[in-house]
Amino acid sequence: MNRNVTVLTSILETPVSGEPDEAFSVVGYDLGGEPYARAIIAAVAADYHGITARPDPTGQDLLALVQRDVTLTVLTENGFGALSIEAIQGRVSRSEHDQFVLLDEESHDVRQVLNPDRVLDVEPGYGHLEMMCQRVKQVLASLPAVDELTEDHLLALPQRSPREAQIGVFAFGTWRADPGSSPGAIWMLHSYDRDDDIAVGLLILRPWDGVRQHGPVYGRRLLADAGRIINPPSASLTTARDLCDLPYHEALARFASTPTR
Repeated sequence: MNRNVTVLTSILETPVSGEPDEAFSVVGYDLGGEPYARAIIAAVAADYHGITARPDPTGQDLLALVQRDVTLTVLTENGFGALSIEAIQGRVSRSEHDQFVLLDEESHDVRQVLNPDRVLDVEPGYGHLEMMCQRVKQVLASLPAVDELTEDHLLALPQRSPREAQIGVFAFGTWRADPGSSPGAIWMLHSYDRDDDIAVGLLILRPWDGVRQHGPVYGRRLLADAGRIINPPSASLTTARDLCDLPYHEALARFASTPTR
């Protein structure tokens, strides 16, 4: 494998003209990443240690590895907010500004600055890239498969929920509120007020990040921070409430790309 493997990225190519295999096809991409892909990567990072049972590396762990060759899994973010998870290898060192840095394994030039809060996993030595990729994919399999959530999906919901409401849109993303955020949030929406841009339904949150909320959310906020869950279980408002009463990861498993029952 290469010395630097992008396991997941939120910067996705989309066809602009022609087909991808054609000689004169054109593709485009958003430097800020696609919202649904960012949502998945944030959730992978949040659940990585719980699913893999790997220890969460600290600054002290990195300090003990200075001048040693390592293989790392890191969460990265560009200046436009796009997220990626990469498996990389190199030598841990300290910069003149006392930052942790990773040196290229051949040239020993500084490859990147290491923020301990963004290091998900570390193995001493080289040759662990494939194993690191498989651990990320293990976490990914526990999450829903998602694609783009569009305004059309919201507009397809009733303006007001009927008495026997059915959940029409299931969304997965990052719930944001001052002062923090919660990745891996699940919205189960039954209606959408297009005049005020308000979607209404139920919300499942990781319990350590907040509380379950029964309330509206701005549609524009969902489009910016979430994706649409593919092939969700059908649910009425009553069964959706039952899902809210389950422990978070038990509820999440009902939507997983490789679901467990």
